[in-house]
Amino acid sequence: MAVNNKNSAVQDQVLAALTQQMEDVRLQAMNSALNDQDKALALALEQIEAVKEELKDPTNFLGRMDTKHGEVAEKIEIAIRNAREALNQDVTSATDFSATFDGVGRTAPEDYLIDGIEVQSKFINGINNNLKHVLDHMEKYDQFGRDGSYYHIPKDTHEQIQKIIDGESVEGIKSSTIEAVKEKVRQIEELSGKPFTDVVQAGESTYDEVQLYKADGTLDEHSEELKSDNQDKLEDIKADDSYKASLEEAGKAALAGAAVGAGISFVSCVYQKHKNGKNLFKGEFTKSDWKELGIDTGKAALIGGVSGGVLYGLTNYAGMAAPFAGAVVTAAKSMASLSLQYKEGKLTLDEFIDLSFVSCGESATVGLASMIGQTLIPIPIVGSLIGSMTGKFCIDLLKSSDKKVLDAFNKRINEFTDNLNAQEKKMLHEIETRYIHLANITTAAFNFENNETLLNLSVQLAREHNVPEELIIKSTSELDDFMMM
Repeated sequence: MAVNNKNSAVQDQVLAALTQQMEDVRLQAMNSALNDQDKALALALEQIEAVKEELKDPTNFLGRMDTKHGEVAEKIEIAIRNAREALNQDVTSATDFSATFDGVGRTAPEDYLIDGIEVQSKFINGINNNLKHVLDHMEKYDQFGRDGSYYHIPKDTHEQIQKIIDGESVEGIKSSTIEAVKEKVRQIEELSGKPFTDVVQAGESTYDEVQLYKADGTLDEHSEELKSDNQDKLEDIKADDSYKASLEEAGKAALAGAAVGAGISFVSCVYQKHKNGKNLFKGEFTKSDWKELGIDTGKAALIGGVSGGVLYGLTNYAGMAAPFAGAVVTAAKSMASLSLQYKEGKLTLDEFIDLSFVSCGESATVGLASMIGQTLIPIPIVGSLIGSMTGKFCIDLLKSSDKKVLDAFNKRINEFTDNLNAQEKKMLHEIETRYIHLANITTAAFNFENNETLLNLSVQLAREHNVPEELIIKSTSELDDFMMM
C-alpha cells in the first residue's frame, strides 16, 4: 500500500521557500544597514582627510606661523563635528552638514555657522588672555553673544574656567589669575545678560592639539576614533533583534503555512472530484461535496500552520537550509503514517521498509545536496551514500520502534555498501562522518519545548478562521493523532 505524499511534499517545499524568503529579506535588510553604515564612515573620514590635505601647505591658513593655529582650530572644529554627524547618519550628503563656512567671510564677526548660528572661535594661549579676547570681540560687535551667537574656546581652557567658577582648586594657576578670570566671567555675563556657559562654550580640541606641529596627529586620532565607533555601530546592527528570527515572524510563517495548506488541499479536492466527473465551474458540486471540501481544507490549514511554524524554527534556529527543513517535515509526516499502517498490520516489514526508503529518499537527497554543495563525490558512491543516509534518516525518525524494525533498517543500510571496494568504503565513511549531524538536527526539529509556542500560534490562527473548536489541534498528542489519520 503506497502512501500518497505528493501534496504534502509540495506544501512543505513551498513553505520552505517562503521561510527562506523571510530569512533572505532579513539578511538583505541587515546587509543594507551595514553597507549604509560603511558609507557613513567613508563620508566622515572625507571630512578629516580634507583638512589633512590643507595642512600639507601652511599658506592655506591666515596669520604668522605662530598664529595660524587659530584658523587650524576652526577647520578641525568643523571637520570633527561634521564627521560625527556623518557617522551617525544624521546626514547623507556634504551639502547637509550643520556646521559650515559657507556664507562666512574670512574677516566677518563669526568664523563659522553651526545649525545656522554664528560662532566665533578664540584659541588664545592662557586663560586670562583667552577671556580678554572674548570681551574685546563683544565690545567691538555689540550684538555678538547677545543674540544667540556664541564663542568657542579650547576645551581644556574651558574646563579650567568651569572649575574656577565652581570654586575648585586649579593646579598651576596663581590666585591673582583666578581672580582675574572670575572678574572677566562676571563682565561677560553682564554684557550678554546670559550665563557664561551659554556665551562661551568648549570647542572640540585643546589649545595644544590645534598647533601646526600637532594638528595632523590630532586628526589621525580622530580618524581612529571614528573607525572604532563605526565598528561598534556595525556590531550593534548585527545584534539588532529586528534582523533576527522572531516569534512574530514565526506567526507569519504559520499564517503562510495555513494559506498554502488550504490552497493545495482545495485544488487537490477540486481536481479529484473533476476526475470523478464533477465540474465545480458547472455547478455540479452537491452540498455534501462542499461540506467535504470545507472539512478537508480546514484540516489542511491547521496542519499547514503547524508545518509553517516548524519550518521557520528549523531554518532560523537550527541553521538548516530551507529545502532540507521542508524535506524533514515531509519525511516525518510520511513516516508517522507508515508506522501506523505497519502497526495495524496493513504493511509487512519489507513493505514498510521499502516505502520508508521511498518517503525519506528525497529528504535525504535534498539534505545532502543542501549541505554538501559542490563537493565532488565519485559516481559509484553516490547511490550508496544516498541509500545509507536515507536509512539513517528513517532510523532517526523511528527511534521508539522495536529492535526488529531497527535491525531490519540497519541490514538494508549495510546492503548498500556491500558492493563497494575498500577505497570507496573509506570515502563513504568519511562523508557519512562529516554529515552525521543531520540526524541530530531532525531531533531538534520536533523538540516539544522549541515548538510549543508555534503550536499555540496555530491554535489562535485556526480560531481566527472560525474553524470549529472540535477540529482544532491544541496539543502535541492531538497533533500526533492527526498525523496518523
